[in-house]
Amino acid sequence: MSIIPTAVVVFAATVALLSDRGAASLPQQAAGAATSAAGAKPGASNTGPPEGSVLATLKLNRGQITAGGTAVSPKVYENFTYAGTLHVKADYVTLRNFRIISRDVHYGVQCSYGNVGLVMEDGEIAGTQSAAVYGSNFAARRLEVHDQGRDAFKPFDSVLIEGCWVYDLGYVADAHADGVQMVGGKNVTIRGNNFDMPTDHNGYANSQCVIIQTDSGAIDDVVIEDNWFDGGGFAVQVRDKKTGHGGPTNVHILNNRFGDASRYGTHYIDAGKGLVFTGNVRAKNERPIRR
Repeated sequence: MSIIPTAVVVFAATVALLSDRGAASLPQQAAGAATSAAGAKPGASNTGPPEGSVLATLKLNRGQITAGGTAVSPKVYENFTYAGTLHVKADYVTLRNFRIISRDVHYGVQCSYGNVGLVMEDGEIAGTQSAAVYGSNFAARRLEVHDQGRDAFKPFDSVLIEGCWVYDLGYVADAHADGVQMVGGKNVTIRGNNFDMPTDHNGYANSQCVIIQTDSGAIDDVVIEDNWFDGGGFAVQVRDKKTGHGGPTNVHILNNRFGDASRYGTHYIDAGKGLVFTGNVRAKNERPIRR
């Protein structure tokens, strides 16, 4: 349930959050995902904190979560709001039913400290300068992510992004805002999300719904399936950045629906080893999209 209608309001405050599922090593192609294209399209009614949620302010020392749990019994933080960046520095943490209000900070949630098992579910994140979520070893489910200065997700290793609603990115001047921007890493699944990102919509600089390119390292084992894509220059890009790491390998782009709002086309792909592109269609008429 969004609370920031325009890019201007973002600078004033309000918004924000994420979704679920943690695991140190997320099973990359696990069956039985909670939300997929086979289910309801993510939007206002099924992402973010449920209607009527009572949320209390989370009190932390400098935004640091240092108390965690175990794989069997994770530490749960739920029914909260927070203004700033949450730095997750513990294993097996679950963030549930929450709203992160991030103003004048780079990230909503930062999980780049070597910990495992972070789960985020039924949350909203908005207003950050750089990205809603940055790091590795996390699962995000049913998040409403919007009004970011630049990107929604910046994943590296062992990540699941599922059933999320992403829209209105790039309020920072000269932003090239991406729904998912992956520049290195492995074992990432992007499943059953709604990327609603028409270029220059209401002044937002939506760039790509998903971009996978080898800027800073090799990329391997990425699944992009059962999503709704609409917008960006190209909705999906898989690129060899010519930095010596080669092109992304073992990227599977499966059964996605593409709208007509992309400026240049549905996809741009530098073929790497193990690429699979199948089952993708145009949303308006179910017409197959060829590689």
